[in-house]
Amino acid sequence: MYLARELRQRTTWAEARAWEILRARRCLGFKFRRQFPYRGFVLDFFCRELALDLEVDGDVHNEPANRVHDEARDEILTACGLRVIRMRNEEVSRARLEGILKDVPPLHGCGEGDRG
Repeated sequence: MYLARELRQRTTWAEARAWEILRARRCLGFKFRRQFPYRGFVLDFFCRELALDLEVDGDVHNEPANRVHDEARDEILTACGLRVIRMRNEEVSRARLEGILKDVPPLHGCGEGDRG
């Protein structure tokens, strides 16, 4: 939890831009959480309704060791039932985020408060 709080305070320019678009249901009405702790990981942007982890990646993610780490992390999160979508810093825009969210169908019966 402390790591998530620290990461929220040290937001990159691309994450700040994405958050301005995603926060307060501003993007197609979906609720996102920023730097969300989930099963030992910190997800950049998490939408429970879509079971979506949206990662905004800078150049550091191009390094071979980081790519291997990201792939292993994505496999674990996928096995937990999340959809993981990665985008580059320079791709962050309202049009790109809306396009991504339109392509991800909502999960039925898996939202907060549902019993079935």
